[in-house]
Amino acid sequence: MTKYRLIGILSCVAGGVLIGFQTLSGVMGTKTSMQSSSLMDVVGPQYLEWVGNTSFFGLEKIAETIVTMPLFVLMFGIGGLFFVLDYFLGRR
Repeated sequence: MTKYRLIGILSCVAGGVLIGFQTLSGVMGTKTSMQSSSLMDVVGPQYLEWVGNTSFFGLEKIAETIVTMPLFVLMFGIGGLFFVLDYFLGRR
């Protein structure tokens, strides 16, 4: 198993765990039921102020989309990216 495949599997498992915890909190009836947390919620907006200052060929919109998308979608996307990297760069 290559390191790309391992990172992809761990990232997809982390996304699944996030969905599981969000579903569990929804079943338990907490006030924050099924609220998708984003990277900005986890890290904090003060550390991601640089996103608003980027102006390199639309990079601001791409970075803002990545920072504000739900965290489980980001984890599955990173996992998929590493699976593609494993396909092209992995040992054959």
